[in-house]
Amino acid sequence: MGKYIVMVFVLVLLTTSTTVIATSASTDDMNENSWETMAPIPETSFGIRAAAANGKIYVMGDLINYEYNPATNTWAQKTPMPTARTYFGKAVYQNKIYTLGGRVGWTEETGTIDSDANEVYDPSTDTWQILSPKPTNISDVNAEVFNGKIYVVGGLNRQFPSLSTNEMYDIAKDEWTNKTTMPYPVSSYVSAVVNNRIYIIGGLGPFFNNQTQIYDPQTDSWSLGTPILTTVFHAAAGATTGIVTPKRIYVIGGSSGGGMFSEGTNLVQVYNPKTDTWSLGASMPTARLGLTVAVANDQIYAIAGTASMAFSSPLKANERYTPFLPGTVPVVSVSSPENRVYVVSEVPLSFTVNGQAPWMGYSLDGENNVTIAGNITLAGMSDGTHRLVVYAEDIVGDVGASETIAFTVDTAAPSVMVDSPESRVYDVADVPLVFVVNEPVSQIAYSLDGQDNVTVTGNVTLNGLADGEHSLTVYAWDTAGNVAASETITFTVKIFPTEYIVVAVIIALIVVSTGLLLYFKKRKR
Repeated sequence: MGKYIVMVFVLVLLTTSTTVIATSASTDDMNENSWETMAPIPETSFGIRAAAANGKIYVMGDLINYEYNPATNTWAQKTPMPTARTYFGKAVYQNKIYTLGGRVGWTEETGTIDSDANEVYDPSTDTWQILSPKPTNISDVNAEVFNGKIYVVGGLNRQFPSLSTNEMYDIAKDEWTNKTTMPYPVSSYVSAVVNNRIYIIGGLGPFFNNQTQIYDPQTDSWSLGTPILTTVFHAAAGATTGIVTPKRIYVIGGSSGGGMFSEGTNLVQVYNPKTDTWSLGASMPTARLGLTVAVANDQIYAIAGTASMAFSSPLKANERYTPFLPGTVPVVSVSSPENRVYVVSEVPLSFTVNGQAPWMGYSLDGENNVTIAGNITLAGMSDGTHRLVVYAEDIVGDVGASETIAFTVDTAAPSVMVDSPESRVYDVADVPLVFVVNEPVSQIAYSLDGQDNVTVTGNVTLNGLADGEHSLTVYAWDTAGNVAASETITFTVKIFPTEYIVVAVIIALIVVSTGLLLYFKKRKR
């Protein structure tokens, strides 16, 4: 077990941290999605952390504590923490910096020597205070604040390469409580808080983990988001506030693999919590892993780190990234469906967007948005009128919507009922054609005895029918183009000839006359 831990910790040498200075600023002088080299940190080490408070950035760990002033681009030395350690969790609350856990040593025999230290730094007085220790010794961990509570999630110690623990520290009470553990144990991950949720992204568990694990402190529950584009560990992350730039989580640098010979990357992977989607930003100038990050005025400062895990010295680099700024609303144009009637239940959805759109979706009949990657087919559409809106969101969170498309699906053919003629014998040559259709139609026609259709606008009389058997079918086309046919009616026309009628009249007269003569003869007697 000891050898296994040693091998794991050859991999897990570095991890990340981030913090935010939330102040207002103008975007006039910002060049979005770009990097700028700033003054390097005077002294550095592996496993240091950056935190922001009172408009300044503090980089601490091991035996160092430096204050960086973004306004003047200068550094000043401050009091180091009482317990010299690295790879600890840090959190900022009410402009005080809390440092939790961390690594105080390492040996080949036992692996890491981890700490339970809990110490808070007050930048306004440049002093430290010791608080209630953590329940467990831990390192390679992050910490995040919500509602006066600090959550220390995952990490590792010499017994476990990666943990799923979730320990909550109540600042006001100076007390610790265990909360619901996360789905996947990880260390060397990145984390951030956006919209009252804590995001745990990537890391080692003990192998590479690409999950986006989302913790809701209000319900003490976990969920999963879309996995990160490129799996990284020993990266850094910063969340923009939405004050200057849209709310996003920027995962910067890290390593995507390689074991003890892992190389740093210059990746900038951008997560949109609103749409649960990932995109890419401009590459960092200095590829590295094990860096630390702080956010000031919605600009991200990437500090320190190392180029490689193999016998590489820590870097003093300090590079500032300006995230994506608010842009113009995307224009969405829908070419299909059109505002018309469709006689099929599968209707193509085709549209265009006038720019990059990491997220696209549609809402049908007012239902929740359905995320799509491009043109699709709307399958299984029910008969009736439908309303469709297509949305697109650009890299900075501006959402454009198409016009509302109203279209109708009508796959059912109309019903035609013939009341006359009936299946019987008619003794006249003119027979009424009477029928009923159950919906508005665009055309009605009948076919008599298999001949070509005769178009009609309603009930008519079939004139001059010849003696004999006839067949009749009535057709109707609805406004959608569906065609229906009545049942075929078979009827007979049988008209007596005129000469038969004359003979019958003569015979009748003879019979009547004979009867009268006999009657009068009897009376004379």
